[in-house]
Amino acid sequence: DILDEYKDRKLEYLRENVEENVSNADGMMSQALMKALSDDDDSKDMEDLAWGGQGDNIEIEASILCETNDWLKRKKDIASIDQRRTFMQEMLNKMVASVRYNIVSPQIASRTMHGCAAMLELPLACDLP
Repeated sequence: DILDEYKDRKLEYLRENVEENVSNADGMMSQALMKALSDDDDSKDMEDLAWGGQGDNIEIEASILCETNDWLKRKKDIASIDQRRTFMQEMLNKMVASVRYNIVSPQIASRTMHGCAAMLELPLACDLP
C-alpha cells in the first residue's frame, strides 16, 4: 500500500500497543494521532512535551503517573468515567506528541499509558505486566 510509506513506525507501535492494552482506546488514539499530526511544528513547546523534566524516559513516565495520581486525589473518587476518559485523552494527546518529536520512546509511552489507564480504572484489555 502506498500510504504505508508515510506511516510513522513509532506512532504505529504506540497506537497498536495502547489499543491492545486499553479497551476501547481506538477512538482516543485516533484523536491523539490526528491532533499530533495536524499541530503546527512551530507552535510546539518542547519543554512541555518533556513533562517538566529533562526528557529522560523514566522521568517522563514518573511525571505522568504522578500527574495522574494528583488528578485522582483532587477528584476524591467523584470523577465519572467520562471525566476519567477526558483526562486520559489529554495525557494521550500529549504523549503521542512527545513520541512524534522523539522526546520519549514508544515503548515507554505505551507502558505509561497502560499504567495511567489502570490508575484511572478504565477498562483494560490486558493486565499490567
